Amino acid sequence: MGSCCCSCSSRKRVSPAQHDETKNQMIEIRPKRILRIQHINPRQRDKLLEQEIQTYLQYRNQGLTSTGPMSVPKKQSVNGNRQGENKTNSSQNPPGVPLIDYKVPDKLKEESLNSSFSSVDDRKALISASGIEVGMNATPVGPNESNGTVQNSSSIAANTKKTITSNPAPEKDNNAVLFFIHGVGGSSDIWCAQLDYFENLGYEIVAPDLIGHGLSCGPREAKHYHFDQMCADLEEVFDRYCKRKNVVIGHSYGCSFAAMLARRRSRRVTKLIMISGGGPTPLAPQPGVFALPVCMLACLRPCVECKYKKSAFSGKQPVIRPEEAFAVPTYVLSHTMNGQDWADGDELYHNWITCPTLLIYGELDKLITLQEEENMKDALCDVELEIIRDSSHMVMIEDPQRVNDLIYNFLLRNTRLEGTSHLLNEEFERSKSRASIRSTKSAKSIPNLNL
Repeated sequence: MGSCCCSCSSRKRVSPAQHDETKNQMIEIRPKRILRIQHINPRQRDKLLEQEIQTYLQYRNQGLTSTGPMSVPKKQSVNGNRQGENKTNSSQNPPGVPLIDYKVPDKLKEESLNSSFSSVDDRKALISASGIEVGMNATPVGPNESNGTVQNSSSIAANTKKTITSNPAPEKDNNAVLFFIHGVGGSSDIWCAQLDYFENLGYEIVAPDLIGHGLSCGPREAKHYHFDQMCADLEEVFDRYCKRKNVVIGHSYGCSFAAMLARRRSRRVTKLIMISGGGPTPLAPQPGVFALPVCMLACLRPCVECKYKKSAFSGKQPVIRPEEAFAVPTYVLSHTMNGQDWADGDELYHNWITCPTLLIYGELDKLITLQEEENMKDALCDVELEIIRDSSHMVMIEDPQRVNDLIYNFLLRNTRLEGTSHLLNEEFERSKSRASIRSTKSAKSIPNLNL
């Protein structure tokens, strides 16, 4: 009997994975949900932080903690105050902060989180449940091998006098953990230029493959790809690897998960970077090409891929092949696109993100408009928007050196100390008091749906 046209076994790829096998871990992050995680420059937590995390996880597993409301009450009274808002709530506990005491019991065992997970990293080639084969010995591609021209920007060094060269010297204060979250269709390998760059600078890096993507397992049921389920995966990843300083970096659909972490782990996320993420718009499944049965979508897939390449790439030579940015089985693509159900991701949700944020946008992006990025900028406080010329949606692989420089400069700015949960400035107070106008826009079909 012949295989179905949408079968995962008919689609294999060889990844440009440049990191050795020891940096690729296969982790059962939740029951029956195995993710490939690239963990680079691993470090141990200090004892006090480990106790805090273990205590938090202990309380959370017993249902004794709260990460705050997913959205702030939308209704307003005549005087402009939101109904249901707790007036006694001080600025020391904004939404998204677990309201628990981190005092550790005397008899609490100091067990490493690593003991709760299994690791499989002793193979030269790995094959995921979705039939994707990854070669581990490919030649690495550095961040400076792009054919694009780096554009100068007066805003790069707006808050720092340090000039970034093509090979900057390692920074002493590089103890932050960088979390990279990719979008639909790709894998952690799309960050290859960034992983190489920041690995050489000594940063600890965590780059997971979303479920069904890259080397992660690929269950067939659609429920596994719902936004809430994927959020739960990434929360577990964050809790397992986070340190005192953590920077979350997302691309496209990954920006929604990055924003979620910035809200739900507001005491731990010190900075946020969103690349080609679009505006503060709620997500919802919508009839379109991805609403078709999987077999029909498989027949139309060549057209979908062609449209995606024209919209997401500017014509510059990327550091990886365009095919690698959209290489998932058809059923995974369908389930992931239809699982983009996030009604809380509106403007007001983003108003409550308190950490400094960097938005990066490719000027030639046909999937995300500049107006959408401006809307996101207006919704956030302590934010800056950087526009990269001659690049499109996949800006981090089209102009990696420019993106690396922007991220690195942003990391050097001491705009927030670790552990602070107070409101940043008066601008945030003003944005907090604004009425929320929930957008009537829903997730769009190709090419504007979050990828």
